[in-house]
Amino acid sequence: MNAYFLGFNFKDSTELKMRSSEIHKISTLSQLKRADEEKVLCINGASDSSIDKTQVSYIFQAAKDESTHVVVVRDDKSYFKEFEREVAFIDSQGLKSSEIVSNFVSSVRSSMQKFVGESREIMGLKSKIFNACFSDRNFLITGESGSGKHLLAEVVHDAGLRSGGPFILFRDEYDLKTTLSDLDGGHLVIEDLGLISEENKKIICDFFSKRNRNVRVISLTKDTQKDYGFTCLDEIVLKIPPLRDIKSDISVLTDHFVKSLGYDFHFEELPAEMQDRLSRYSYPGNVRELMEIIDYYIFKDHSEGDFQDIFISSFISNIIFEIINKSKSTSFDGLKEEVKAWFSEKYVDGLLENFKWNEDKFSNIFNNFVNNLKALAEKRKISKFKF
Repeated sequence: MNAYFLGFNFKDSTELKMRSSEIHKISTLSQLKRADEEKVLCINGASDSSIDKTQVSYIFQAAKDESTHVVVVRDDKSYFKEFEREVAFIDSQGLKSSEIVSNFVSSVRSSMQKFVGESREIMGLKSKIFNACFSDRNFLITGESGSGKHLLAEVVHDAGLRSGGPFILFRDEYDLKTTLSDLDGGHLVIEDLGLISEENKKIICDFFSKRNRNVRVISLTKDTQKDYGFTCLDEIVLKIPPLRDIKSDISVLTDHFVKSLGYDFHFEELPAEMQDRLSRYSYPGNVRELMEIIDYYIFKDHSEGDFQDIFISSFISNIIFEIINKSKSTSFDGLKEEVKAWFSEKYVDGLLENFKWNEDKFSNIFNNFVNNLKALAEKRKISKFKF
């Protein structure tokens, strides 16, 4: 998506902040019409605009088509009120229009720094968010468990036009109609689109078919393959890659987690064996598992010079966590049998060979986890089991 700016008098400092191959300053609407790609048009409707105010309404009406999303900057909220259901606005009094946009862009980039990563894939995600922040379209965020979907949803909220509005997490058991009516100017975050009923999906799409844009939906799902067929919910799709596919970010993320825990050392300063294991590991629990490994390395006891126990413990706890989440059992004994069955069927030969793990050490750590399932469930704040 490309962003076009019409009617602004940007100075060098502002343009430097906005510099991007996907950001363009134009002087006439005809320049926008020559662009075939999906785009956002940001129009200066403030008092310092180079466009006469009587022309602004005509311009954004003419620009609204299937592939153009219109944002109007205004310094008086009384301007263009009749169009508030049709276009998005950036409001701010007392600032020049170029300063309003410049501050908004700076805020967007600051928000995106929370999603740590420098790989080509992560930078591509950030670029997509940066351009989409000028629109008011719904997001679908996909990614495996532990990849950072909730964090990315927060980034989208903070970086968008609705950052000052509410951020509401929604599950299918909630009353959707009441939630939509109460949520004005913010984001509705569907925690797992795969668990939302067809009835609730229809309610959402009917809501948006009537051009109700007083709320934006961010949907999350672990199912990266399924096409849900609800185009109102996936106008912009963000696919978070698994950590095993962006291993160049491991050192960057490690430095970030170490710093967040109050320590001052870097990936390159870790023991060579630890660096090697961090780089080779497949991270079934993704970024969340890397964070737990770093936490374990810093705060928990482990054999000096032998870091197998850190990775074995992390792997087992993440798999058990996934089993707990998916389990239909409500008893401790039933859960224990599910855990044992999963590991007996799936782990033995492949895991030990792939990660060069010691079988006895794996068995000892696994048995310790199984004997302490109650504590693990309580730590994860999972209360559905009757112990």
